[in-house]
Amino acid sequence: MDQYRLRALSGACKPKPALVPILMLAVLSGATWANCPDDRPCFNGTYQQGDKVIFEFNGITGWDFYNVRYREKGGGERQVENRSGIFTINNVLPNRVYTISVQGCNSRTLAPSQCTPWVSESLTTVGAYGPDTCRQGFVWREAKPGDHVCVYPGIRDRVAAENAVAGARRQSGGGPYGPNTCIQGYVWREAFPGDTVCVTPATRDDVRAQNERAAATRLNSSALKNPNASGTTKQLAGSVTSQSRKTP
Repeated sequence: MDQYRLRALSGACKPKPALVPILMLAVLSGATWANCPDDRPCFNGTYQQGDKVIFEFNGITGWDFYNVRYREKGGGERQVENRSGIFTINNVLPNRVYTISVQGCNSRTLAPSQCTPWVSESLTTVGAYGPDTCRQGFVWREAKPGDHVCVYPGIRDRVAAENAVAGARRQSGGGPYGPNTCIQGYVWREAFPGDTVCVTPATRDDVRAQNERAAATRLNSSALKNPNASGTTKQLAGSVTSQSRKTP
């Protein structure tokens, strides 16, 4: 019996992997895999860290390895094999779109590997705004010109609305704290020294928390991953989805 038939027979006699660990993974992961089909990988993390773009992917079904195709917008596409489920593009440039496509593959004896459909993900890099550049998904708060504390876009919108109604929340004719005395139920926001815009006490507490974590929400910090990388990105075979937002 030749060596090829021996290899084929030995492969056929291997026990099939137990299904229990896979089922447990799906249950334990909960919401992480809620939107992940079982016939292809899913992205569960996409973020920028300094001059690196990092893509994390996995799936309900385990594979022997992944094929990864990657490219910068306008550039050529390359393909590599990956076994870690983490792919990093180094030395990225600001304001560029980087895209990878991934498929899970299982090796087969004396036959081509069996692979899933491709899934794709893109990220637009930031970093053109100096040391105060925000992480992906954050924007400058702009409580005043030059306020570069990074917050979610919805918070910046709220701050702009607070500034617009500042006069209506002050006591007419002033009060014990001068012309900027707030009406009952409101306090000074104190986003920066001298900030006397009147807001609710809960909002002031939130602003203090924003100031305390300001360094962690800047691009050059390694303390916080992209909040968009939650494992719930939409996956479509052959399509490109984006998690990017316009960020200063």
